[in-house]
Amino acid sequence: MRRRIIVTAGGDIEQFPLISLGYFDLCIAADSGLEQADRLGLQADVIIGDMDSVSSEALSRARERGATVEIHPKDKNASDLELALERAFAESPDEVVLVGGAGGRPDHAALTLALISVFASRGPRLTACVGGWIIETATPDRGWEGHGEAGDLVSLIPQGGNAGGVTTQGLRFPLIGEQLGWGSSRGLSNSLTGASAAVDLVAGTLLVFRPRKGTDS
Repeated sequence: MRRRIIVTAGGDIEQFPLISLGYFDLCIAADSGLEQADRLGLQADVIIGDMDSVSSEALSRARERGATVEIHPKDKNASDLELALERAFAESPDEVVLVGGAGGRPDHAALTLALISVFASRGPRLTACVGGWIIETATPDRGWEGHGEAGDLVSLIPQGGNAGGVTTQGLRFPLIGEQLGWGSSRGLSNSLTGASAAVDLVAGTLLVFRPRKGTDS
């Protein structure tokens, strides 16, 4: 079983150094996510997608080092990123880390957030590094815990519907068994009061946004 898998997607150039991504067992690239992996110093083990945006040079280098290339037709019912996440979750890992996916297009960014929410409900923990931000999830069966410094920004954004029974610890604006409505900005721009914080909820899914240290917030 793969314990930890990294999925790289195309789009904005990420600035997460390899050391900050930690140990991993497998790297899966979604199409031009191969070049994202190259920029991060990763070696993708699997490249999956319709290959319409990855360079032929990067693809040739990957093949030469023995990477598996799974080519799908351009006219398909799932995005390259969704296919890559499906491939990762099929390995039954403990954790999946997604890097990239905003792509400079609002439709890609919206879809990436939706995919994070949907796949997070399937068991393995999913952490995303998108556009200089760390995005994690809180669900009824798996709350959220984070560490940092007092004043660090934390935003709690419901995804796909209302989040009910939300209770927080260690945040400047506390919630005690309350509802965060889908489309409400109430959970925006909270912050840590100390070195750690936690979020639990009874229903729904929360995306937990934090800027990576060194980025503008």
